[in-house]
Amino acid sequence: MITTNQKDVLFREISLYLKKYKVKSLLDIGAGDGILAQRLANRVSRYLAIESDRERIEKLRGFGLETIHATFPQGIAGKFDMVLASHSIPEDESLYRPFLETAWNTLNDKGVLLIVTFKGQHGELHDLRNKWRDTKDSDGIDEKLYHAMLNILKTYGKVEIHRVVSEFQSENIDEITDFAIRSISPKESEKEACVQFLRDFFKIKHFSEGKYFFPHEHVFISVSRLS
Repeated sequence: MITTNQKDVLFREISLYLKKYKVKSLLDIGAGDGILAQRLANRVSRYLAIESDRERIEKLRGFGLETIHATFPQGIAGKFDMVLASHSIPEDESLYRPFLETAWNTLNDKGVLLIVTFKGQHGELHDLRNKWRDTKDSDGIDEKLYHAMLNILKTYGKVEIHRVVSEFQSENIDEITDFAIRSISPKESEKEACVQFLRDFFKIKHFSEGKYFFPHEHVFISVSRLS
């Protein structure tokens, strides 16, 4: 069975930002299934989740969290110490400016915008994709979107970038290899060679305490007002 420490890693790192910026009010865009949301809500005085998925909204409300069922950008009453968009940035570049501008304008004067994304990765998954995936595939697109996002954010304030790694784990090498293959999406003509490469990769480099693990890098982008 595949397991992951992803939510633990995200909670740990986001909590550091909450402490650094003394966040008491948090708007969480794309709050997800509620597992991370509950933990974050316990760290602030006011937590508001905005989520477009009906099933997830019901889960969030079941946890007693304040929610808005909508697709961001959406007008929000009041201002927040932090606006968080964790793996919820649109895939369409034309939506970047309205999304980011609305998020930025929802902050109070000392607030911070925190974006967590897989775009702009420099880690092993990025390197494996470069090695095995068609260069015209999504890694090039992700890099383009990442820089488009940064160009907008730099017009708002001070941009800082921080990278952390979470892991997907399994005791079964076939299972973790299959998971990695889906993440990398190699060219069909090279899939067999990629499978063998990954099996050796996990055995040699990513095996510990009876488990094989596959790293995923998260890029944390914080934007605060220039002082």
